Amino acid sequence: IPVSGDDARTLRQVTKATRVLDLSASTDLVCDNLMCEKVGELCLCKFAISFPKIAHVRELCLRENGMDRWPDVWNLPNLEVLDVSHNRLTDVPRELAQLKGLRVLDLSHNRLEAAPTLVCEMPGLRTLRLGGNAFDYVPSDVRSLHTLETLDLSPRPSLRDETE
Repeated sequence: IPVSGDDARTLRQVTKATRVLDLSASTDLVCDNLMCEKVGELCLCKFAISFPKIAHVRELCLRENGMDRWPDVWNLPNLEVLDVSHNRLTDVPRELAQLKGLRVLDLSHNRLEAAPTLVCEMPGLRTLRLGGNAFDYVPSDVRSLHTLETLDLSPRPSLRDETE
């Protein structure tokens, strides 16, 4: 995600004008609360506390943070682009379908064991990136989603259809 004047790379930089929040490999997600059991490690508590401040953000990049669980991004009603690539996510929560305005979803290079069929409930989705995960097939209802303009399965473009 490119950064411009309306963009931020830290939670402290977020203003009401911020539209893009790029927290790629961010130290903002490392806990510094001495009372937390995750001090010094990835902890999404700071991020969750910031939700009221970032509710207007349209693009959120959380790539390369070592996340093995999801932050409550569905509490960001204006989100259009979500990049959680290059993490350790193993599933996609049902709540993600609440993001009806989401246009781009990058789930690539995680540890997903199945292609998320809930994307069929996301009418605005135009781009879906799924490559580099642990599943061997993409369900036909995901492949035939009529709103998708881009279904990126690289580096495994030969993922078979579930009927094969």
